[in-house]
Amino acid sequence: MLENTKKPSKSKKIRTLLVLVVVLALVGFGGWSFYSYKQSQKEILKLSTIEGQQEIAEQKLEDLLARVKSHMILPEGEEPVVATISDVESLKKDNPFFEEAQDGDKVIVYVEARKAIVYSPERDLIVTVGPVVTEDNQEKVKQQSQAPKEKIEEEEREEEKTKETEETKEIEEVEEVEE
Repeated sequence: MLENTKKPSKSKKIRTLLVLVVVLALVGFGGWSFYSYKQSQKEILKLSTIEGQQEIAEQKLEDLLARVKSHMILPEGEEPVVATISDVESLKKDNPFFEEAQDGDKVIVYVEARKAIVYSPERDLIVTVGPVVTEDNQEKVKQQSQAPKEKIEEEEREEEKTKETEETKEIEEVEEVEE
């Protein structure tokens, strides 16, 4: 009878421990899988509603603007319009503003502040910043861009007049000296 009350052998202990670890791993994996499944169902439900899609879009916009804000100060009090560049070559033909842009870059437009920004999320880089030209402010922008040119031309005319006046005075002085 004493033979039956022997202590379990080492190999039996290891086998029992191994079975216990495998069972715990399976239970843990099953719990994690169930949790992941429930989270996925919540996301699917969120994506299937308009409110959920708007919430996700707003979160993406906030994330994008936070990244851009790390590079520059953005206009406050205005919700920007955001677009993704998908055919940069055709944009480059029509507008030099997009010269350094790439497909996938974001165009962020602040209409009231009249500011457009091209941001590259892939490169985490502000590519270009420029004014927004609308029908309302197109004439004003033209006048502003022509004003410096007109001012330079006017200064050049003034210089020419001054030179002509000086030359005339010199000629008169020379004539007086000759007389």
